[in-house]
Amino acid sequence: MTSPALLAVEWSQGIDDAWSDVATFVPKLLGFLVILFIGWFVAKALARVARGVLERVGFNSAIERGGIAKALESSPYDAAEMVGKLIFYGL
Repeated sequence: MTSPALLAVEWSQGIDDAWSDVATFVPKLLGFLVILFIGWFVAKALARVARGVLERVGFNSAIERGGIAKALESSPYDAAEMVGKLIFYGL
């Protein structure tokens, strides 16, 4: 049989280990969330820039002349917007 003092030490050590695990996990979680937010922001900005550039160079009209317009009729997005979304989700 174990002594009460030994049980108290093991219990205390378990609580200390749990707090130590929480203390090392929280900064990693915050770092992950910061990186995730920055990545989302950069991907969104690059998608907007790509969509704007494609619209300026006439990408939508080139797609319509190419015959893909029929496939895009049922979509609520135009061709440049779809490429922008592909860039966003790809990044």
